[in-house]
Amino acid sequence: MDRPSSHSSFSVFPEQLLRRFRGRGRPSGPPIRAAETAWRVLRLCAVAIESRAAGWCLGPIGPADLEFVGSECRRLPARGARAHRRAVRAGLQHERAGHGAYCSLIGIPEQSLRSLIEQWSPPGCAEYLAEAVSDAVTALRESTRTSGWSRAMAREAVESALSERISIRPPAPPERARP
Repeated sequence: MDRPSSHSSFSVFPEQLLRRFRGRGRPSGPPIRAAETAWRVLRLCAVAIESRAAGWCLGPIGPADLEFVGSECRRLPARGARAHRRAVRAGLQHERAGHGAYCSLIGIPEQSLRSLIEQWSPPGCAEYLAEAVSDAVTALRESTRTSGWSRAMAREAVESALSERISIRPPAPPERARP
């Protein structure tokens, strides 16, 4: 199911699929480098593109909703009843407001992605990375006019746009304590 029929066919990421992406969001310790931020954005977009391929968008998310484990980005379900109600309310508001180009092309709302980029980025890097993703969405919009959407095309567009602007590097492994 690579191509839902219209924007209205999307829904906010279902609770059943959330369980598949368990994890935690914000890194502890020193701020991450720009290359690591680009890696995080690329991994997040990979998860979002997979949800989009299934006909969903990630909906409104923040750093506490995510965890990066190894080379994977995982999504956490809401913790506790209050957080769950808040997440459901935000998802419903997102659905009523409608899904934009980011939802239909890469599976995550523009506002959520920009907010995460701003929170993860070192000073001066956020707008640069946000522009790269915007370029990917623009390229995808143009290419889907002549051919259908595909997850491979979406992944390639995001990776290409990011890697043209910055070297993408995964975070360095944590240093082990010496005996």
